[in-house]
Amino acid sequence: MIDKRIIQPAHGKRQELKGRQNLQWYELGKDPPKFTHRQLEVLLRVAQGFSDKEIAAELGLTKNSVQAHLKAIYRKLGVHTRTEAAITAYRAGIIHQSGSFYKDALLALQKKVQALAVEIGQIAEEVGTYMEK
Repeated sequence: MIDKRIIQPAHGKRQELKGRQNLQWYELGKDPPKFTHRQLEVLLRVAQGFSDKEIAAELGLTKNSVQAHLKAIYRKLGVHTRTEAAITAYRAGIIHQSGSFYKDALLALQKKVQALAVEIGQIAEEVGTYMEK
């Protein structure tokens, strides 16, 4: 069902807009944008309320580098401010209030890797047994 919103334009006539035009990528069920590890570190600290200067000092970057990362983050998230970036990242599940990012995805990936390692070990044993015959 399409959410319709009513807005009041400057000339006084009401106009209906389909809500889908105003939805964020995460509200449409799309995958989150891809971030570099450094961009995620900067985004996490922005969400924690750090200033550019504090982020630079903690990550060993210049203030200009932090601002360049922020510019890329804003572009990828489709936002214009630090607050919008933090809220969007939380809502989309990119970062969590616990202070981690993609925590659930990383844990799931670790489990898959462990399962594959076990499976590879079993296959190697079978191949070794077969080769001995």
